[in-house]
Formats: sequence, C-alpha cells, structure tokens
Amino acid sequence: MTIAQTALASAEPAPITVQAVKDAQTGEAAASASATQAQTDANNAKTAANAATSMDLNSFLTDLKTQADAAAAAFNGPSGFTASANNLAAAAAKDANGMEANNDDDTKTPDTFNAQDIAADAFEAIQAANGGKPYPAGQAALLINAAMGSAQAAQTAATNCQTFANKAQADAQGVADQGTAAQNAATQVDNAVPKALSDLTALENFNFFNGFDQFIMLLNDFFLQYSIAVTQEAAALDANTTGQNLLNNPQKNPQFTRNVLADKTQADGQLGLAIVAYNQTITDITQAAAAAQAANNGGIGTGKNNGNGDDNDSKRPGGGRT
Repeated sequence: MTIAQTALASAEPAPITVQAVKDAQTGEAAASASATQAQTDANNAKTAANAATSMDLNSFLTDLKTQADAAAAAFNGPSGFTASANNLAAAAAKDANGMEANNDDDTKTPDTFNAQDIAADAFEAIQAANGGKPYPAGQAALLINAAMGSAQAAQTAATNCQTFANKAQADAQGVADQGTAAQNAATQVDNAVPKALSDLTALENFNFFNGFDQFIMLLNDFFLQYSIAVTQEAAALDANTTGQNLLNNPQKNPQFTRNVLADKTQADGQLGLAIVAYNQTITDITQAAAAAQAANNGGIGTGKNNGNGDDNDSKRPGGGRT
C-alpha cells in the first residue's frame, strides 16, 4: 500500500495524529519525484476513500450534529433547564422577601409568605404589646422577653432564607452559562460537520484535480473538521449534564448536592421556621397579656385558668387564699 493510500485509509473516527501529517508530507515529496507515481497514489487514495464509506462516516458525523443540537436544545423553551432554574430561583426569592418590602403577607397562603415580612411582623407585634408600654417586672415581662427571642429566631430564619435564595440565583445563572456553552459547542459542530462531509465527498469522488497537494489539503481539512465535530459534540454533552446537575442533580452526583432545586427547598425550610417562630412570638405575647391581666386583678399573675373564673388559683394579692 502506498503512503497516500495509507494516509487516507486512516480517515476513520479518530483525531489526526502527528504521524499522519508526517506520512502525508512524505507522500507529497515522493509524488513530486514522479508524475506517474503521483497518479498511481491518487488512484489508490480514491480507492481507500471509497472503502472508508463502509465505516459509515456520513452517519457518524450526522449523529454528532444531532446529539450536539439536542444537548443545546434542552436548555431552551418554557420547560427547558434555563427557564426551570429561573423559576425556582424566583420562587426562592419570593420565600425570602416576596419582592414586596412594604406589604404584609400574613393572610396569604404559605407559598406566598415572605420570611422577611414575617420577621418584621413579629417585632411589630412585640412593639404593640401592652399598648407599646413595657410590662413591669414579673411573669408578663418574662413572657415578652421570650417573645423577643422568638422574633429574633424568625429574623434568623429570614436571613438564612435570603442566603439560600441568593444561592439559588447564583446556581440558576450557572445553568444559563452551561446553556450558552452548549449552544456555542453545538454551533461549532453544526459548522464542522458539513465541511467534513464535503471533504469526504471530494475525496471519495476523486475531486482533487490539482494533484497531490489538493489531496493533502482535503485530507488535512477533513481531519480538522472531524476533530472539531467530535470534541465540540463532547463539550455540548458535558455542558448539558452539568447544567442539569446544577438544576436538580437527577443522578444524585455528590459534587452537585448544592443545586437550584436544593437551594429552593432550603429556602422553603427557612420560611417554615420563620412562620413557626412568628406563631410562637404571638403565643408569648398573648400569654404575657393574660399574665399581666391576672396580676392586675390581684394575684401572682400566672395566667392560669382552671375554668372557675379565677386566674389566680384562689389566691389573693399577697398569696393568701379566699
């Protein structure tokens, strides 16, 4: 087999190697030394190219384009990775602050609560307790202190909720970035595959009338376009996988335990804690008011009610019994 024949026979699904280039250059020199040998080499090269079709390079290259385009398309549309990530991030942001800084959301359904508003309402409720006046030392004052602790817990949860909302936004941007990378890679595949197929057709049909120089140019360009198509198709698939992992990590990859869906779930959890803390704040305030009322009625102010109409457990002021 001649050198030219060997060079073209290597036109199979593999990147061009340095040795293949050296072989081609050697073949060019040999062909220049003999016009007859050059014609023989060219004929043999055509035969090798035709034989290469048995490997179905056309289908292989076309499949590269199809796979790359599909990888990029997964990010697009209202149900694509990018839109889904943005929707989750927006929901997490709503959990954190509802984008309604001046509105109270306490009467809304849990999905539209916002943690920062809940925490603010807890502190407002404490400020409004007892008409805005501090309770004197005693059970009521202790309960107001407990209410303050609950309100602070609500604020901590609200802060944590915002942190997870910020993470969701950052991870959603990561999904969008992977979508851009997938599209860029797919575009390169879309450009390379037709060129590679055109080169392959020219080689198969002996369309290099300018001699061995044109054959070498076609062969090298085929390998170049083929290499671009293969590597960029892999890049598109990798971007697709990374984008989906950043969205919801469907394969439970330990490297992507943080993802947009997980961030949103964490934000939901912190919102729930804020609601619990708010409810405890209101309970503490209510009990403080009851304790203060009992003390004002002449007792130790326990706020205890046994159903007999006496919140002081039958005790007079000073501890005596009736």
